Amino acid sequence: MDEIARQKRHFEEISERYLRSRQHANHLLFKKLMWQLFFHDAPFPRRRLSVLEPMCGYAEGQRILKEYGSLDIDYAGFDYSEPLVAHVKRSDPSLNVSLMDVTRFESGPAYDLIMLLGGLHHVPRHTVAVIGRMHDALREGGYFISFEPTHNNLL
Repeated sequence: MDEIARQKRHFEEISERYLRSRQHANHLLFKKLMWQLFFHDAPFPRRRLSVLEPMCGYAEGQRILKEYGSLDIDYAGFDYSEPLVAHVKRSDPSLNVSLMDVTRFESGPAYDLIMLLGGLHHVPRHTVAVIGRMHDALREGGYFISFEPTHNNLL
């Protein structure tokens, strides 16, 4: 089994626990404070933005952009986990979410904003290539938001 398949299997095994932990009051408060602070002075234009959320998991980026950024977005997301994609489609059938591996993703410059939340640490040996793929998918002047969990992250 290759490393991507192994990581996919691991994430699918912990995905329910992951989802539950992200509903805890402490996590929700931390997220609220962090994203309110981030978007307080964010320079995003007030027009409809085409958004890609690679490794979207439970499509949290889409909710963050709307709730804290108050952005009008045309959203597309993808993840390599069938159970997560199925969960998102059941939760919100209107979302454009598909099954795809970020290490194989290809796109021309099609997106105004790409938001990659906590995904790169899942593909450590492919980080440079994944960032390159995201760069290729970003329109000139676009925005790339990448957020990775860090040990002892102090806000």
